[in-house]
Amino acid sequence: MTYSLVYEHKTVGLTLPDCGGSWYADFEDRTSKYYSDEDLRNMRTQAANNGQQVPLDFYYGNCVWGAFGSNNPWGIVSSKPTGAADCADAAHSAGMDYVNLAPRKNQGQVKPGTLICSATDAGVALLQVKSFGGEARSGSMSTPDRVVLDVTLWRKG
Repeated sequence: MTYSLVYEHKTVGLTLPDCGGSWYADFEDRTSKYYSDEDLRNMRTQAANNGQQVPLDFYYGNCVWGAFGSNNPWGIVSSKPTGAADCADAAHSAGMDYVNLAPRKNQGQVKPGTLICSATDAGVALLQVKSFGGEARSGSMSTPDRVVLDVTLWRKG
């Protein structure tokens, strides 16, 4: 599999929403946006009917524990991958679902500097956590209200 570089070191932020729905990033479009649970159901149905994947790559939701993850294969890596193929392999072999960012649940798994490889609907992304925002509003267990990522993206083909 060959990959071509789309961009390097672009910032994408995810904000923890109030309860219900999640904040999603689409790395190909370099956008992040809130989607309600109903929006997501409709997008999944439409994508399935058209034989496509939902173009949302990473999410941040769950107003209490701060679920941070992806519906695509992804994983935390201990060192910077040697390239896109190495990152794709790490993403596909890690088997991660999500990590809660509330300190009691996170226990240092994800912190500023953490490297993550994630498959996307069109390729693979290397993420580095740049920073966390302040504590979220009521109901959270000291969950960060924002996660800022440094993203490098490669497209398949």
